Amino acid sequence: MALATVAFPELVPSDPLHVLPTDVLIHIFEYLSFPDLTRCLRVSRLWYSQLPFIPYLWRELQYPSGPTNSNGSAGPSPTAKAVQRALQLSGPRLRSLVVGQADRLTLQCLDTLARCPRPQLRHLALVGARRIDGDRLVRTIRGVAGTLTRLNLAGCSLSDRVVAEILSMCTHLRSLNVSHCTQLSRYMLEGVRLRTPTGSTNTSATSYTLPRLIGSGSPSSSLSSSSSVALVSPPERTLPPLAHFICRQNQACASPGIWNTLCHHYATTLREIDWTSTGEVSVPMLRNLALCTGLQCLNISHCRFTGPAEAIELALVQIGERCPQLERLYLAHLVEMTESQVRALVGLNSGWRICDLAHVHHLSDAFLRTFSIQAPRLTHLNVAGCFQCTDVGLSHIIKRCTALVYLNVSKCAVTDLFLSRLLRYAKNIRTLILDGCSSISSGGMQLVVTQPAFLRQLEHLSLYNCIKVNYDTAQALRKGMSPDAHFRYYFSG
Repeated sequence: MALATVAFPELVPSDPLHVLPTDVLIHIFEYLSFPDLTRCLRVSRLWYSQLPFIPYLWRELQYPSGPTNSNGSAGPSPTAKAVQRALQLSGPRLRSLVVGQADRLTLQCLDTLARCPRPQLRHLALVGARRIDGDRLVRTIRGVAGTLTRLNLAGCSLSDRVVAEILSMCTHLRSLNVSHCTQLSRYMLEGVRLRTPTGSTNTSATSYTLPRLIGSGSPSSSLSSSSSVALVSPPERTLPPLAHFICRQNQACASPGIWNTLCHHYATTLREIDWTSTGEVSVPMLRNLALCTGLQCLNISHCRFTGPAEAIELALVQIGERCPQLERLYLAHLVEMTESQVRALVGLNSGWRICDLAHVHHLSDAFLRTFSIQAPRLTHLNVAGCFQCTDVGLSHIIKRCTALVYLNVSKCAVTDLFLSRLLRYAKNIRTLILDGCSSISSGGMQLVVTQPAFLRQLEHLSLYNCIKVNYDTAQALRKGMSPDAHFRYYFSG
């Protein structure tokens, strides 16, 4: 080896940490996931001692539960030891911590997170931490509550008192996800304590318990026992500016109590409400929703309306008039919703960008024609399962909504005429889903094959259960698409 060094010094391997500049190293290591970064620490003693001190590498720790590898397979599950080591390396530079399978975490990991001051931490996600006690989560979050803006505790063992305590601590919180938290009830927001504003000279008024809504029942003993003192400023100034509230599949919260509290006390800050599969939506709940004048996204998919049809329609009209910033609407599987109710909610708003109306069975071509005029900036439309929507109504959407990139017309009564108009007007389509369109034939799809530019730009094309499209046509479509595009086809013959 010594002779080789003297004769051919250019052949001696050099450590990249010595050869490459720091900015190049950072750019290379940014492509690695954090489990891979922790493996890099085992390469040598030099890497173990130098990598933790390279800036910008340990600011965002992400251990998602979904696919993380380049081939689409699921990445390795994070071990408690790996997460604890990453938290030690990040130190005060940590900005984001996302753990998709937090049930593997230990109490030592939470202690490591809370022990070191982390003034830059903005996003914290501990999904599925069912084994960790709620009080321990509160003690962990208390150390970083002053800077948190996004908090995801979906699937955790949370009680009403714990959520109220977290909201009281996190004064800058803008996004809260408590989906699949089965222990929550309608009184979840009624124990939020309001802090004294910064700079206030009144030291006696330190907290305030939100008043219980009339007719919502008595809260649990843990909430009713909290002390209430005089309020020194309006609630709107002392509550955290919560903008995104996600509460999916929590049947225990399916009551007007939590909804009304949310709409009243966060009316000026709420931008998104996700109430998917949570239960019934009554007329008073819809009226309170109209108080959120800055609302931009509403998701009540898989819910159901209760009350007289006329009262529901009037409440939806109020939402359409008082929430002019609504641009994302999700009403999937509201099978009993009438076309007039959808019209009332859509209103005169012209800023719609995403609209999911899948399986709203009463929609017709007349609504699509009117909606195409009101939504010129529409980018995503899902009308899957709307059997009354045909080529006529969808043609108006294609002609007027030139920014459309996602279109799902599964099980709609569309024919090859729809495809010809799609090729003529829809120049920006990236996702096209035609599942169950039995009138689409191989001849119509051959028109798509003859348009290589259109076919090349498609990122997702689905022809599942299109019985008139043969295998040869499907093969021609797949060859014309980009290698990275996703193509779905089912051939039974």
